[in-house]
Amino acid sequence: MRTITKEESKIKILKLIIMFSIGAIFGGLFFLGIFYYIQNTSYVQIPSIEDLKGLKVTEVGKILKKEGLQTEKFFGGGNLKLIIPESGSLVKRGRKIQIYGDQEINEGIFIPNLYGVHYLIGVDILKNLGLNVNLVKINYPGADGRILASYPSFESTISNLEKINLLVDNGEIGGNK
Repeated sequence: MRTITKEESKIKILKLIIMFSIGAIFGGLFFLGIFYYIQNTSYVQIPSIEDLKGLKVTEVGKILKKEGLQTEKFFGGGNLKLIIPESGSLVKRGRKIQIYGDQEINEGIFIPNLYGVHYLIGVDILKNLGLNVNLVKINYPGADGRILASYPSFESTISNLEKINLLVDNGEIGGNK
């Protein structure tokens, strides 16, 4: 009689191991399915500029909002000129997108807030807006190459004939060059 109980306990343990294994497999498949669903539904591709050519920045903002993206600010009220991040990029829903448009007559050029942005990106943005850019480099603690300030100041409106000066971090004070 004792051997029967040993065999029964071995069968019970084997059943528990099999049930645990089946549960782990189905649980893993369920987790992978949910993970795959979340990954594929939380990203959206930014439309290409060619597809949006000729549209006003306000219309482009509405299109991006329908895709689940947020627009940070509209720079210029004319036709679409530039999207950051680049059009065609795959980004998460809810991300802030900057839209730059042509300047309308007598509107002036709005200088976006580029504090902390790497100067190469900032210069590219400002040149795309039609501004002449002058760099002033200083030694300042922190990451090299970031924009610290501008003259005229960020978030002001200027004519496209003016030159803008960017104060750029050139490296640590007393650091090696």
